[in-house]
Amino acid sequence: MSQGQYNLRETVFSKLSEIIKSVSGIDTAQIDTDAHFLELGIDSLMLVRINQGIQKRFGIEMSMLQFYEDTNTINKISDYIAGFGVRGSESEVSSERSEISNQRTETPSYAIPITPELSPLTSVERIMFQQMQAMSQLMSQQLEILKKGSGSEVRGQRSETRSHLSPLTSHPLPANVNLRGMKLEPDVLTQRQQDFLKKFIERYTARSKKSKELVQKYRPFFSDWINSLGFRLSLKEIMYPVVGPRSEGSKFWDVDGNEYIDIARRELFRKPSAIYHKSD
Repeated sequence: MSQGQYNLRETVFSKLSEIIKSVSGIDTAQIDTDAHFLELGIDSLMLVRINQGIQKRFGIEMSMLQFYEDTNTINKISDYIAGFGVRGSESEVSSERSEISNQRTETPSYAIPITPELSPLTSVERIMFQQMQAMSQLMSQQLEILKKGSGSEVRGQRSETRSHLSPLTSHPLPANVNLRGMKLEPDVLTQRQQDFLKKFIERYTARSKKSKELVQKYRPFFSDWINSLGFRLSLKEIMYPVVGPRSEGSKFWDVDGNEYIDIARRELFRKPSAIYHKSD
């Protein structure tokens, strides 16, 4: 790789990192950039927004399938995008970069030519993309409503307080509220808490060993966006679903043979519960 190609690749990586951080809050300097997107907690809705950012900033169209197969890591996408920019002679790339950097526009200052025509999306890919795009737009609208509602409620409370009480110290809401609650920084724990958490994780992973192995095996094909909600780095090793092959009544059993009581469901008397046999 020549120096010009290396510089262009680093520029692409930097801009791509900005897109990913703006969508997910993840700082690429603190993670493994060769890890699969799903392992980083980046779900399908986030990938849709990242794809939109790539199209807007680089002018390159990618299918959603690429994010799960060939270009499923940050480094692979950087190489993929940079590959379009280094085609042709190195002097052409340098001249294009100089020409664009002199233009005072909102576009980035490096040269990424428009991608050649890619193969059209299949019907399945098109449907998936449209569904995820619709969900992303719906969530964005809901977040805007929540932000506006919170602001009007706070203003109403302040005006009422001023009319009855002496002025109080205001506590304005932060500008950017992460409603997903993802926390990528290590938790500040006491030594006692660290010891307890370490022992608990060891016991839990030992009892649900087969569930964790199955999730690791099928992780490239398994997208559970729920796991990104309330993500904590200190609990990363136990943030995986329990695989339950059978259930009866209010109980279910996992692949390790552990028995659980399902308290998260209202329809506890599911078949083949004994209550159904008695009713027969």
